[in-house]
Order: sequence, then structure tokens, then C-alpha cells
Amino acid sequence: MSRLAQLLNEPESKIQNAIEKLESLSGYNSEDVRLISEINQQTARKIASLGLDPADTTGEELFQTLQVKLKADSRHLARAFGFKPDDTADQTAQKLVALAERCAELPKILALKNSAIKVILRNHPPKKLMKKLGYRSLESMLKRQNPRVLLASAPATETSGWSKALAKDLAKLTAADYEYCTPVVTAMTPPAMGKAADRAVTYEPLSGVIAVWPAHELKKESAVYDFLLVLQAVEILEAESFYLSHHQFQADFGKKAASLFADSARLPLADELDKFDFQNLWRASKSGPTAFEKLASTHPLLSWWRDSGHLLQAGAESVSLNLADNLACLRQGLAYKERVTANAIHQLKSEILKRYGAYPGVQGHLAFEPAPAEDLTGELALDLV
Repeated sequence: MSRLAQLLNEPESKIQNAIEKLESLSGYNSEDVRLISEINQQTARKIASLGLDPADTTGEELFQTLQVKLKADSRHLARAFGFKPDDTADQTAQKLVALAERCAELPKILALKNSAIKVILRNHPPKKLMKKLGYRSLESMLKRQNPRVLLASAPATETSGWSKALAKDLAKLTAADYEYCTPVVTAMTPPAMGKAADRAVTYEPLSGVIAVWPAHELKKESAVYDFLLVLQAVEILEAESFYLSHHQFQADFGKKAASLFADSARLPLADELDKFDFQNLWRASKSGPTAFEKLASTHPLLSWWRDSGHLLQAGAESVSLNLADNLACLRQGLAYKERVTANAIHQLKSEILKRYGAYPGVQGHLAFEPAPAEDLTGELALDLV
């Protein structure tokens, strides 16, 4: 198996097909070879900076060293971010929202208009959510609550049948029912709403809302992890907006949007590049820092992780140097055999597309430019080939 296929944990044939396609489109510039060489050098330097020998360090030794480092960093960062041992879950949620508002640099995204959300909720009243919030009348709830937040909250309380029925109505909407807006990061502070989710951070496609729930696992010790979840949710909403912007003038726009609501799994690209997805494409076409880099820039303690997003030590078993992967392992108390590498792999795929995306042939095939963000009018956005 080639080094790249090993790092990506993908079948050799699939990776070879994708790289051959990118090589052909770029004029055979061997960006994959250069990237692998850089990864080898950067990973060796990172391992050496930890006081380990790059040529004589097992995967388990590296994993344990990274966990020890991150655990110490997280304790200091929780204090630096203002989280206190006696904070309640509600207070922690509010502090996470405030931290996101200071550091997240919220972008403009394509999301449903409030008027469209109200029509949808009138057709499909979220009765369980109404009961939790103490409303007897749907109109009273719509008048007093943010429609976007209601749409983001309802799937956590209603049945899967309710979500499926709502998705069918979403499929009937058009681009005129959407607008560009700034995402809402909100703390679900009322106790009734806090019991609606079993996760600390959630987002709902098309609503433009990221919800921080005062869940039982929301603790100041894991504030760094939860803040990263908020930043990642912002990225996902922006990537989904990028996807929608490529289809907003097509007849099946409503169906594509509804598919995000029904199943927000990563959407693959076409042809030989099906091992990449729209998040990879969005990251490759976007300038500016990733969620991991934004988090790493908030405090000097995290600077070590800033340029490690796509780095893996590859041997018999890969070990991720990605901040998100290691935070997930630390938060969940995962052992070496249970370690996470998904974020590093996904960021490596984005890096591959970014390197090849510098060439006109690849740009033309992938159509990097989304629709203009100022409004929903103008020329047809280029679609993926």
C-alpha cells in the first residue's frame, strides 16, 4: 500500500484513481509526492519537539505523550478562558457562547428565512417542544421565540417521523425562501430545553443555529473540546452553505437542501474524486484559518497544534497529531486501540485538493467559486462537473 493510501486509510485503487485524475487535470505536477515528503518532515519535527526520537517511537508512545501534553494544556486553558470549578452547566454554556462570539469570526451563510421557518412549523407543529417550553399556542411560541432556534431545537424533542414529514415540505421550497445571514450561537439555558439534547453542542442544517446545551458532560475541564465543537459546527454550516450556493439556481434546489436536513452526512464529489466531499472542496477553496487553527490561535499553549491538522505518524497503525482527534480521545478517555484519526484524515484530503486546486485544470473541473454572498440573484453559479 502506498504511503498516501496508508495515511488516508483507504484502498490503494481508490486513492490511485483520485490522484491520477488530479495529476491529469494539473498537468502532472506530483503534488502528492511533495505533500508526503512535507508530512514526513513535519511529523518528525513535531515528534522530536516532544522529546521523542522520530526513528524510534512507537505509535502508542506518541499517543500517550500527546494525551499527557493536551491534558496539561487543557487545564491551563480552562482557567485562561475564565471557566471556574464551581460553574454550573448553564454558566459554562453561556461562557462558551461568549467565547465563540469573540473568537469564531462568524461568516455569512445561506439559511432559511424566518418567514419560511414559521410556515414550515405551522404545518408541522413541534408539540413536544411547545410543552417543554410551556406554550399552549404555537403562535404564541413563534411570537416569543427565535424561529431559527426553534427549528434547531425541535429535532431533539420530536419524533423521527416529524423530521421526515418536515423534510418533505422543505423539499418544496426554493432559493427565494433562503437568505444570507450570520449564524446564531446560543446557549439553551432554560432547564426544559437543556434536557432536550444529550450532547453539549449541536447544529441543525438550514437553520443557521449552533446550540450549546447545558448537558451533563459540559464541564469546565473540557471547555477546549466543547469550544472546538462550536468552531467545527460553524465550519460545517459554512461548508453546507457553500454546497447550497452551487445549486441555488437549479430546479432540484429544494430537494438538495432537504437532503441536508434529513441526512447531514458529508456529500461526496463526482467521478473518480468520490473519496473527497464538499467539505474538502470548501476548505480547499477557502482562504483563512481552519477551526483547529482558530482554536490554536486563541492561546500560546495551543500553538504547537496550529500546523498539525493534517499530520499523522504512519506505521503499522497511524497516530493523529490533529488537535480535534486528540481532544476527542482525551474527552472520552479513549485508549490507544480506540484512538481517533478521522479529523486528520479529512483535513489531509482537504490539503490534497488545495494543493492541486492551484492549477487551472483542477479549478475548472471542481468549479471552486460559489455564488455571491450578498444576495440570491445574479448569474448562475458554476456547478461541480
